[in-house]
Amino acid sequence: MIDEKIAEKQLKVIKVPESEDRLHEVSAVVEISDIMTPGFQKFLDNMMQTMLTEPMAPGWEPAGISAIQVDVPLRVFIAREYKSFGGGKYLFYINPEIEYLGSATDEHDESCMSIPKTIGPVRRHKRIKITYFDRNGIRQTKKLSGFTARVVQHEYDHLQGILFTDKLEED
Repeated sequence: MIDEKIAEKQLKVIKVPESEDRLHEVSAVVEISDIMTPGFQKFLDNMMQTMLTEPMAPGWEPAGISAIQVDVPLRVFIAREYKSFGGGKYLFYINPEIEYLGSATDEHDESCMSIPKTIGPVRRHKRIKITYFDRNGIRQTKKLSGFTARVVQHEYDHLQGILFTDKLEED
């Protein structure tokens, strides 16, 4: 059962080094019966608002945020679904599971709201399949590639207690 207090909580992004131990915690599964409750829906809205208003480094825009980043250890994240020509819509992923498709990987710089002023190269799979519940409690499965797949893997790692700095490629 979702604690109704999270719906009323003023959300803020927690950061390293103060919250590094918390950010390394594995997040808990959301009960399916909680997804459509007013409290959980308000929490999702608050999470989105927090992500969109968090200051970013020049040249960067919010690509996603996980619940643990706002100090709520639940298996929920928001990620932008990028199109080939610019940005796309933000989607909610609840209780996601990822399957890597193929062995092809690539390396690109990443950053994180919880680790300000840090950018570094991370190797990730190019293609994934994700199964999750959307904010309406409907089970979805998608194949993702490109930058969207990278963002989803970054946010999924947060649910596992993994920060992008744990995966930085050594020169």
